[in-house]
Amino acid sequence: MRSGTSLWTGLGEPQAASRVTVRSLGSVLQPRTHYEAEPTVAKDGHKLVIVESPAKARTIAGFLGRGYVVESSIGHIR
Repeated sequence: MRSGTSLWTGLGEPQAASRVTVRSLGSVLQPRTHYEAEPTVAKDGHKLVIVESPAKARTIAGFLGRGYVVESSIGHIR
């Protein structure tokens, strides 16, 4: 683009923005109709994490530590 050249060249004059309607947050936010289940803990106090592959299971187990049991599903769970 050359110095002094308008970005609007060939496009005509810019038009004014159309009217915008602003709604209150109360009309946007809806009360929750369902809730997530609380995580369950095994009797021995460990949490179970299931991942797709054995390699991921080993890697993630190293990050999580002793409070978690990481198992692989060896494929997708549907």
